[in-house]
Amino acid sequence: MLKKLLGIDKKMLLFIGVFAGIIVSVVTVKTLAYTDSPEFCSSCHIMTEVHDSFSDSNHAGLSCGDCHLPHDTMVNKYTYKQRPE
Repeated sequence: MLKKLLGIDKKMLLFIGVFAGIIVSVVTVKTLAYTDSPEFCSSCHIMTEVHDSFSDSNHAGLSCGDCHLPHDTMVNKYTYKQRPE
């Protein structure tokens, strides 16, 4: 039935699905990592002075989320990140 509908055999459709899943997974992981970075936080807020002092402090190796987000579950962390300020 799929072959008639799409004109593609099942193996090719499976390959395309797996490849698309890998691409989506990599993009998601990279995006979530970037949204934890101090550069991302300072780009969304008027925090130039705060970011500059943070970069020169002993906390420079941390991300903003290390102190400002809950760490109990991934769901709570990313739900908290999405809340409007």
